[in-house]
Amino acid sequence: MEQRKLMEFGKSSFIISLPKKWVRENNLKKGDSLALKENSGELVVSAAMKESEPVQRKIVIDTRGKSLAMISSEIVSSYLNGYDFIELLSADIETRLSEIKEVIRNLSGLEIMEQTSTKMVAKDILSPKEVDIPSIIRRMDTIVRSMIDDSIRCVAESDGQIRSKLITNIRQRDEDINRLYFLSNRVIRNALKDPSFARAMNMDPWKLHTAASIILRLEKIGDRQKRVAKLSLDYECKPKCKKELVEIYADLREKYHDVMKSYYTSNISTAFSVEVSNKARIERCNDFLKSCTNSSAVRIVENLNGMTTSIKYISRAVIGLQD
Repeated sequence: MEQRKLMEFGKSSFIISLPKKWVRENNLKKGDSLALKENSGELVVSAAMKESEPVQRKIVIDTRGKSLAMISSEIVSSYLNGYDFIELLSADIETRLSEIKEVIRNLSGLEIMEQTSTKMVAKDILSPKEVDIPSIIRRMDTIVRSMIDDSIRCVAESDGQIRSKLITNIRQRDEDINRLYFLSNRVIRNALKDPSFARAMNMDPWKLHTAASIILRLEKIGDRQKRVAKLSLDYECKPKCKKELVEIYADLREKYHDVMKSYYTSNISTAFSVEVSNKARIERCNDFLKSCTNSSAVRIVENLNGMTTSIKYISRAVIGLQD
């Protein structure tokens, strides 16, 4: 850590010199304003936000000889890393057009601007400054709640047609969750790389890290609902077992509601309570399998255990926010 001497200036002020390297890296000059923030015995000095024309970043992806999975991975990676233009090149790109368009549709703000027989150009038309991370978390939470409700109905329901309709709805909402997950990750990465952007969002690095952790867990919980709903198609057991499984599921739903409420209200005691009870929830799930050994039931319980683990990690994230 570099140290600087404090010098007295006049009768009411003190001054320190700033490292020339830092001044140059932040494009500062004499007369520019600096932002000062007091924080637990520290004084954080940062370059004041300047309105400047953003630099448009472009990446070119050669898709020749690559599998669709590899192409999809490179597109998503480029999106998350903040590229504004993604150009795909291939002599036979038209043969994979529908699959590539499906990948792009799952990335919020990314639109196809140009397309030929050998090239496709997608542009991000959504400014990160227009995205509010707390609002995304609330939106994801709302969707996850509805997915949990419908997944419980799938487990309780005996009518195959009703189950199939519920599963279709859950899958569609899972796609919405994925889009919000990718969008929020793109914005959070941007903020971590650009302190001035993070300040504009009123989020320090720890808050950004916590938000990213919660968003990841919401996405995982959403995935669990999709899997449980699908498994319910092959799940048949005695009414007593089904009733018990629905009760276990409903209890997990209640704990999920509790942990998200603790996040919104900064209620640390509730978060602690949810975390401490995690072991009991897992034990209850495992005890259920002693009376119901149906293969689908086993896989459903595996997903419920994964769900309660994600709930536990959300509670830990909330606890980490306490002063």
